[in-house]
Amino acid sequence: IVKENDEIAMKKLKMLIEPFVLRRTKKEVLTELPEKTITILNNEMNDEQQNIYLSYLAQAKEEVAEEININGIERSQIKILSALTRLRQICCHPKIFIENYEGTSSKLEQCMEIVEDATESGHKILIFSTYTSMFEIMEQQLKEQKIPYYKLTGADMVIHYDPWWNLSAENQATDRAYRIGQKNNVQVYKLITKNSIEEKIYELQMKKAELAENMLSTQTKFINKLSKDEIMKLFS
Repeated sequence: IVKENDEIAMKKLKMLIEPFVLRRTKKEVLTELPEKTITILNNEMNDEQQNIYLSYLAQAKEEVAEEININGIERSQIKILSALTRLRQICCHPKIFIENYEGTSSKLEQCMEIVEDATESGHKILIFSTYTSMFEIMEQQLKEQKIPYYKLTGADMVIHYDPWWNLSAENQATDRAYRIGQKNNVQVYKLITKNSIEEKIYELQMKKAELAENMLSTQTKFINKLSKDEIMKLFS
């Protein structure tokens, strides 16, 4: 259905499973919840960061293609995830794995701008990232800018510093702020690096989410459901 964008097949499948599915959205059940606004913010890598990214991209594309040709997709999962992870880390901040990297990260700069503006306006913020080492880098920035940080449960703003593979898990993380007892409108920011693996992950998320929404099915592991063409497109 996703590959061929077959609406007729989708309607037939929906008709078959509809008698067995009862679904009520959070908005229908919790009518007292305020609004939630999701904003996608793009950022462009600086020259040094982009050079590192393109270098790893060329290497990863060659290695993954060779691995898939020799072992097939199923037996190449570790290699694929390892290569994709490295590219995602560069988008976040090359310092995550390059110890002597002294440059900056455009995404971190963008994130800190949002944090500064939001804290000055009195907002409380939750920041999520896949990589714990990213928080060490972020913590240093917060200290330098004298921005206090705490473990909070009542925030009204959420920043997803990098996209999650599993959109359901990402939404669950967001809903730690968007829940019963929340009185303020919830603002969600998703930081996506342009012309990178992150943009492609987001595009695939939206593509798969549309099918999941129509079929009301449980989303399985993201990477396992990609075709060879979809995987190689991540390295394009």
